[in-house]
Parts: sequence; C-alpha cells; structure tokens
Amino acid sequence: MPSRSVLTAAAAAFAALALTAGVLQLLAFGAGGSARHVILGVFACAVGLSVAGAVIASVRGHRRRRRPVLQPGRDGCQEFRGAPA
Repeated sequence: MPSRSVLTAAAAAFAALALTAGVLQLLAFGAGGSARHVILGVFACAVGLSVAGAVIASVRGHRRRRRPVLQPGRDGCQEFRGAPA
C-alpha cells in the first residue's frame, strides 16, 4: 500500500489537473464555445477545489495529530500521550 505522502502528492496532482481542466473549459466557453464548456468547467473546478481542500485538511490534520496531548490516563491522572498509531 502506498505511503501517506505518496497519496497526498497524487491527490494534489489530481487537484491541479482538475483545476487546470476547469479553467481551460471556461476559457473555451469564453472563446465562443457552447454551454457544455461552462458546465464541464464549473464541475471540474468544483472537483479540483474539493480535492485541494481535502489535501490541505489532511496535511494540517496529520501535523496536528503528531503532537502529544494532555489526556486523562487510566487511573484518572492526566499524562502526556502521543497520537495513536
């Protein structure tokens, strides 16, 4: 199974590709294309932005989970624990 960093890089590349395709579709509409270009362009941009948001949330969340946090222990006392594996 690919590592997390490989999957994150692949998702970021897919987001960039979808955003590029969406912008090109909107430019094709601007150059005198049909309404189909608007529909495809908006959809591709929405997919690209959604995936880009998921990549950003994943990277930020992954960094936050690595920091140790103060949590209650089994005996009720608080202790520092790292993120679960």
